[in-house]
Amino acid sequence: MQTEIQWQGGMAFDVHTASGHTVRIDGPPDLGGENSGPRPMEMLLASLGSCSAVDVVYILRRSRADVQDCKVTVSGTRAETDPKVFTDIHMEFVLSGT
Repeated sequence: MQTEIQWQGGMAFDVHTASGHTVRIDGPPDLGGENSGPRPMEMLLASLGSCSAVDVVYILRRSRADVQDCKVTVSGTRAETDPKVFTDIHMEFVLSGT
């Protein structure tokens, strides 16, 4: 699997995925971004949550569970100083079905 990231000027980057999709990522205005896409750290949380959700739904369906809905809320706490890495990530899964 491979992903290509191409700078678009300012703090904007286009991410080209192996499955043929493109996502615009942009930094915050205080770093020179123009709010033309989600922030990279937002996408990190989105990727973590959606990857986990796909696995959960797939495993449950494979177990013949009747999954009606799946919602994941992902929150992260970042360090106060650079590099502002995530120091804590919490994922809450809410599923419904039989």
